[in-house]
Amino acid sequence: MKVKPWQIGVIVIGLLGGVGLIVWWIATAGPVRLAHSYTLIDVTTGEIYEVDSTRYHLILPARRPDTGKIALVGVSKDEEGNWFVSPRDRGSIKELDPDVEVKAVDAQTGEVLIKSGAVKPYRK
Repeated sequence: MKVKPWQIGVIVIGLLGGVGLIVWWIATAGPVRLAHSYTLIDVTTGEIYEVDSTRYHLILPARRPDTGKIALVGVSKDEEGNWFVSPRDRGSIKELDPDVEVKAVDAQTGEVLIKSGAVKPYRK
């Protein structure tokens, strides 16, 4: 099979276009921003903690800083600014200490039932 010059031209133009797109994508990409904090909710009281991930490396569900009981799970805000526990974090409710009573979060829907005040910094 004999290759025609126009076929070589199409391949070269395609390769140059692909390389050009990759270079353009890399050159215009902004800096990567990593989250340096995450939020947790105490399922018994509804208190919300902000954890500095550069200082504390917690395994979820996490221990309360004051009592040491495993009662903290991840929490997020929706578009309206309401707190909720995602399905992934609701799965960790099963891993809480046996004597922890889940009162602040609906374990089925993830809705936060007890509204807490301001977000507290997590400190051991």
